[in-house]
Amino acid sequence: SKYIFRQPPVLAYEPPVSAELPEGTEAFCNDARRRRTIMEVFNRGGLGTAARSGAKWLILDLYDIICKMAEYQGSMFRTDDYLTKTELYRSIMDECNSCYLFEKRDVKFCFDMLSRFAKHMTEKYGKNIILIKTEPKKEYINSDGFTVPVETDNLYEIKRKFLGLCEERFIGITQCAVIDIARRFYAAEDNAPGSADTIRY
Repeated sequence: SKYIFRQPPVLAYEPPVSAELPEGTEAFCNDARRRRTIMEVFNRGGLGTAARSGAKWLILDLYDIICKMAEYQGSMFRTDDYLTKTELYRSIMDECNSCYLFEKRDVKFCFDMLSRFAKHMTEKYGKNIILIKTEPKKEYINSDGFTVPVETDNLYEIKRKFLGLCEERFIGITQCAVIDIARRFYAAEDNAPGSADTIRY
């Protein structure tokens, strides 16, 4: 089995990010796994990883499509602490524009690319696909155990609707199984950095 993350399906068919990745791990917090992950993100390696995998099932969520992105020389990639703390990102950050996917790619483009991805995955996995629905939250549990508002950019409703529409498009094409339990959970501050506005299982 393979784990593919930080790679929004809507961007799977776009050209690679043109940034040159240094050799070694020094620019990646001395973390070989981090370098490998970022290299896969920049090279749009997810589809190749899926093609090489012998897994019989695909389990996914579409959370990445509402995450903060950076646009660099026309290419987009997801950003969070995992990337922004690296020397690699600091070396290109002045040329990056912070954005969201739905701000830089119109809805038709997103739906077309998601449809292409859904058909591609159906060809490989057939009915063996499970989508875990995701729900952004307005509040989260902080480290002191109190429920506090998420400091957001006032795009909550746009994110929620965009994500929901993309999920329904994917389900409609793949006829996949769905796990829809996100509304029963709270977001928490001790979740992974950059994801306090999502569920915590």
